[in-house]
Amino acid sequence: MRPEHRKHKRQELHYRAYVDRCDGTPPQLCQLLDVSEHGAQLNFDSADVLPDQFDLLLAKGTNARRRCSVVWRADTRVGIRFAKVGPEQSPAPAKQRG
Repeated sequence: MRPEHRKHKRQELHYRAYVDRCDGTPPQLCQLLDVSEHGAQLNFDSADVLPDQFDLLLAKGTNARRRCSVVWRADTRVGIRFAKVGPEQSPAPAKQRG
């Protein structure tokens, strides 16, 4: 087991969630694997079509959502950062993980 180097403790969970690309397409199903105060890890059938910014929906068809930015991508998993509440910030492009 690797030592933990994250700044913020993550809560492991396996929860169904959805990604809204905010482009009129139907929300994409994903699995929320873990979450912290500032971000989360998601798993997809295919993460290559995920945009760098999107809304994470905790329940389809509700207003329970968080604006997110991709921090890293690895196969079907994606690390995301929750947007801060307030003025829009321009996050750096997502890194590719080997």
